[in-house]
Amino acid sequence: MIVPQDGHLRLDRERLKQHLKRLGLSQLALAEHCFDRRLYVSIASIKRAESGKALLHRTAQSIWISPHLHGESVDAANNFVIQKWVDDEPVTR
Repeated sequence: MIVPQDGHLRLDRERLKQHLKRLGLSQLALAEHCFDRRLYVSIASIKRAESGKALLHRTAQSIWISPHLHGESVDAANNFVIQKWVDDEPVTR
């Protein structure tokens, strides 16, 4: 996976919101779920992801590696969820 030089990625905010709604998870519940799995994601980062703002690559990955959240493998989730931004041009992987 190619990461932009600044190390930031955008998650598909609609898909994130759909998953959270389907699972009945609040932003706090998601943050706690990640923390329980030693994935340190702040509520502020989750808010940024839901608003379509770029996150650090590590933070974006932490949100999506929880099997309970997306029900698929990490690689499969990354294929449709993470949008990479290079030179202000969106590239969906």
